[in-house]
Amino acid sequence: TGHIVSACAAFAVVIARVSDVLHTSYSSSITDGVTGLYNRKYFIGCLKKYIDRGRDVSVVFIDFDNFKRINDTMGHDKGDETLKIAAGILNEEVDGRGIACRYGGEELVILITREGTNMEDFCETVRQ
Repeated sequence: TGHIVSACAAFAVVIARVSDVLHTSYSSSITDGVTGLYNRKYFIGCLKKYIDRGRDVSVVFIDFDNFKRINDTMGHDKGDETLKIAAGILNEEVDGRGIACRYGGEELVILITREGTNMEDFCETVRQ
């Protein structure tokens, strides 16, 4: 019986490790490596699910003016830092209302799924 207990314990450790690896792999497949926001593929999948269910949603696209200038004059590390700061702000503002995603480059997108969100006020808050 001692061998069975040892085998079960070893099996439990292996299962836990496999579970961690799968979770990490899935998480990295749906998030952007720079910003930590969901990626475009995840956004499109979520949007499609809401549309297929006939749910009303709002989509806000954000594109930073002259972002290329930051990369060109201060370097890509500073550009990445800028995107991370913006991502943090978006996550705070979107919390409980929907999801924030990196669509590509310096383009970010917000999917608002909570009904009753005043989009004009929300967008102005995000812009500021």
